[in-house]
Amino acid sequence: MIMLMKEYNLLIFSTSKPLKIGVYDGQRFLESFQMEGQLSDCLLPLFAKVCDKYPKVQTLFFINGPGSFMALKLVYIFAKTLAITKGIELLATNGFEFNGDSPIRAYGKSYFVRKKGQILLENFKELIQEAEYTFPPILNKDCFSPMIKPLYLLPAL
Repeated sequence: MIMLMKEYNLLIFSTSKPLKIGVYDGQRFLESFQMEGQLSDCLLPLFAKVCDKYPKVQTLFFINGPGSFMALKLVYIFAKTLAITKGIELLATNGFEFNGDSPIRAYGKSYFVRKKGQILLENFKELIQEAEYTFPPILNKDCFSPMIKPLYLLPAL
């Protein structure tokens, strides 16, 4: 008798601190894991911790921007590696889907904002408190796309 292992979906919030990974049974939220520190130090250990409890990942959902160039590059390379080596489906979307459309810090007093479906860069007079990313109770796959390349929205310096 062959036993099939249950598959789970993961949603990674890598563009904010702390790093968070949410686990979904299909579309239904089960639990989340988080770790403080630099993304480069936390991503693999946190992912391994999640996979110890939920070993079979079907789809990896992640935020592909806007945010830190380094965070976007790192999670993209991590995700692509998993897709190639483990056959995991990858889907991505922008961070505004999970922070209530709040501004996302770019640099200094500049923030990314979403207006009428477009992501723009705006300057504010003072620093503002960024909204926390939250895991929805039901994961809507329609918010995501197989176009997973990072959204690099700032010009090169």
